[in-house]
Amino acid sequence: EGAFIEAEKTAEIDLIAPIAADLGASYLMTGEYFKITKMAPRVLDLLEKTQKQHESFWGGMNLYSAFLATYGHALGHLGNFQEGHALCEKGLRFATEINDHYSMAFAELMYGFDFDTKGDGENAVEHLQRCIKYADEAQFFVILGQARAALAWGYYLAGDLGTAGDCAAEAIKIQSNIGVPYNLSVPYYVLGMIHFDSGDLKAAQSHVEKALELSQNSNQKDFQGMSLILLGRLLGRVDALQRRDAEERILQGISILTELQLKPLYSTGFLYLAEHYADTGQTEKALENLRKAEAMFQEMGMDYWLARTQSVLERLQG
Repeated sequence: EGAFIEAEKTAEIDLIAPIAADLGASYLMTGEYFKITKMAPRVLDLLEKTQKQHESFWGGMNLYSAFLATYGHALGHLGNFQEGHALCEKGLRFATEINDHYSMAFAELMYGFDFDTKGDGENAVEHLQRCIKYADEAQFFVILGQARAALAWGYYLAGDLGTAGDCAAEAIKIQSNIGVPYNLSVPYYVLGMIHFDSGDLKAAQSHVEKALELSQNSNQKDFQGMSLILLGRLLGRVDALQRRDAEERILQGISILTELQLKPLYSTGFLYLAEHYADTGQTEKALENLRKAEAMFQEMGMDYWLARTQSVLERLQG
């Protein structure tokens, strides 16, 4: 951050761009997407003004398409899916026009992860399958594990738990083999959701606790919050004596995600909190949080999560 601030004072794009790329990657890792939305427009504007959209500056990736996709990815995580997807599409289109499979793979990864966040498994799978194809062709091995993890999440959302589990296991294998611990929390989180839905709460808890540990070790704040919420859901189901602890975990996760301004993610936290209250006979608290989640899902166009919320509402009001 300090280097980027100093580089901006020079207005020299050759200095600013590679530092911005590293900083943007750091923000992606920590889940601080709101910081990307402040930085990316300035970098994109400078790239356009200096007519250096076609240059890579570092590592072989085209930075113009990468910043477009990263900016779109960040906006989606803050709840602005319409503008976010438009930017991801623009970044992917630019990468395709210059036939840069390295950049195409990265843009598809950002695009696919955003559909995961929205709850649109079908579109997530479509983009992430293309990401894996382009990454294989470009030998862009470092993102193959991330892509498999995101693909596992997409298949989970689409209801294909078997394929989701296979993809998550493959993601863990790839990430472990290449020695990149970042993002390992994602496949463990997906495995936790799969086992939760299939009723194996012991296995689910083991995987979610691993996801939480890994996200804490790598300072992946968004998955810290998400893992705490899922762990809270589990604790409330496993043992009635842990229900107070379960509520505290969910609220802690919501707090982390709210601080990061990740509206799509903390809104799902309100749904899970409502389900916990419904399970423990606290109907009024459940309804309050369901209505809160419903309003946010409607605003953001998160149809998958809206349907889940309305199903719980109907059950409680039935």
